[in-house]
Parts: sequence; structure tokens; C-alpha cells
Amino acid sequence: MKFIITGGGTGGHIFSAIATANELKKQVTDADFLFIGANDYMEMDIIPKAGYPIVGMDVHRMNRFQRWKNWKMPFEIIKSLYQSYKIIKKFKPDAVVGTGGFATGPVIFAAQYMGIPTFIQEHNAYPGITNQLLARKATRIHTAYKNVAPYFKQEKVLVTGNPVRDEFYLKPPAKTVAASKFNLNPDKPVVLMIGGSRGALPMNKALEKIIPELIKNDIQLIFQTGKKLYDNYKHLASSQIIVLPFIDDMIQAYAASDVVISRSGAMSFTEFALLGKPAIIVPDPNFEQDHQTKNAEEIAEGNAAVYVKEIDLDKELLPAVLSVLNDDELRKSLSQNILNFAFPNAAKDIAEDILQHINQ
Repeated sequence: MKFIITGGGTGGHIFSAIATANELKKQVTDADFLFIGANDYMEMDIIPKAGYPIVGMDVHRMNRFQRWKNWKMPFEIIKSLYQSYKIIKKFKPDAVVGTGGFATGPVIFAAQYMGIPTFIQEHNAYPGITNQLLARKATRIHTAYKNVAPYFKQEKVLVTGNPVRDEFYLKPPAKTVAASKFNLNPDKPVVLMIGGSRGALPMNKALEKIIPELIKNDIQLIFQTGKKLYDNYKHLASSQIIVLPFIDDMIQAYAASDVVISRSGAMSFTEFALLGKPAIIVPDPNFEQDHQTKNAEEIAEGNAAVYVKEIDLDKELLPAVLSVLNDDELRKSLSQNILNFAFPNAAKDIAEDILQHINQ
């Protein structure tokens, strides 16, 4: 069997793609895989390290703030459709799986045009326009949120959860062990702040303002700034404040923490939901269709996290942190409720569904 998997642009899309491939490989040991990504993005580095071949296409993200820079996009889309057709024709896959990202649209579209079964992973509570269009001819849509089902034909939707890296399905290390990895005291509270693989400037700024209060309250911090923003915040590092551009071993960071401050991106949320971590979620309002806010609203409805709007960070972040850390019952409740959003068999269920449709 042969599979093409396309996804990238962000760590969430990439690690979901790898997790799906790993599970398919477990079930079909002699399967062949080819990944398709976008040139100049992180998948071109991460996918080969995971042991899979990848080819890149010349397609880029839309610039939402300087739209005049998007004049090349129509030409890039036409070129990527042609590239997708050529790659698919040469590789001859039995199925094509899309996990989101800039290359997913043209690859899935080309596969559908060629009559090849396509499987789409919709990670968010509100689907993007591209996935809504591609879903019309998709074989199956795998999703993590029940509320997303009305946007697609019901018979095509399977709620599976989002697949993540293998280590998140294992028992995490104890806090005493994980905290020592960051040279922190496991007997004192630890806050983990993650703003996504590229960092989150508004969250970074708000966190910088409350660091004196965290120190005053004897609270430790693991602060992931994002690689491009690291130089602006590295001066804050101390024995109590760990400042990192990027965290490679996220399982250790989650295990070391008592509360997580995070964007409400689907994949980050999936990771700490599997671990039952109390969380403060801050959706990024700048995404088109505002899907992170939709994610946060559904999570908040389930009392599974503390929801803070980006515009309210300066006045609400510190009270939110202190309330979670100082209230054992709240922390326990958040930990229990967030497990309702965890799908520990996501990759396995998706792989089995793909194989079932191919065999039929």
C-alpha cells in the first residue's frame, strides 16, 4: 500500500501527519509513504528527521496584514496544482491524507480530481474555507470537535480526536523528575507558557509584566518565547525563570508544570488534554474564521480551562494564574474536565478508518 500525507506550516499539522503515518505503518508494515509540504517551512526539516521522505512545493501562507504581498498566490496555486498532479501520478498512492497547512489544499484537490480516496483531518471547532470546499468530495473527515459536524455531510464525519506525538499516549514522568530537567524546584509551583512554535508576542508581553509578581509569590516559570522572539526576552532568565526559544521535549515541560498558559490551537490543546493539565487558554484572534476562539468557547463550555481573551491579558492573566495555583478544587476540576476532550486512540482510529475504506 502507498500513502501520500500532506500537512505543514505549523508543528501541530506536522506532528499530526507523522502520528498518522506511524500508526498506518504499524498496521501495514510494508507500506510506502511520501510526504508533500511547502518549501521553506518547518516540515521540510522535521519530516525527514522522523524517517519519512518529503517533497516540497512552492506555496506560501497568505499574508493577512500586508495583503498586497499576496499577488503571487494565484500563480503559486496553479503551479502547486500541477506539481501535485505530477507527484501523485508518479507515486500512485492508494490514499491521500491531509492534516492542514499550505500544501494540503492543492494536493487533496488534485487527488480528488484523479479519483483517489482522500481523508481530511479537521483539527479545529470551526473548519476553514479550504476544508469546507475539499470536504465535498472527501472520502472521510476526521475531527476532534463534535460541534464541527454540522459543517460537513454527516455520513462523512468521524469524531476521532487529533493524533499527536507517540510520547503523549504514554504515562508522563513525575513532576520531581521533569522539574529537575529544567533545574527547577519540584516542591514549588511551576507555570508553563507556550505561544506556539512561532511564539505569541501579545502573550509574551503580558507575561513579562507579571514576572515580578510571580517571583514575589515564589512561582517558577518555563517561558517558551518562540525562536524569532527569544532575543527580546532572554534577559529575564534566572534560577526561577527558564526562558527558551523552543521546547523540543514538550512531555517533560508539561509534566514539570502545575498550570499551562497556551493559545487554543487544536494540537497544543490536544497534548495537554491527554495529560489532564489545568490550563489558561488565550485564543489568537487574528486567524481567518477566528477558529481558535471557537475552540476556546467549546472548551470553556465544558469547564475544561480558564478562558482569557487576548485583549484582556494585562488585567486578567495574573489573577487567572494565581486563582488556579491557589485553588486545589479548581485545579482538580479543570484537570478532570479537560480529560473529556482527550482521545487517546486518535491515531489508531484514524488509521483503521482509512484502511477500512481502502479495503472496501
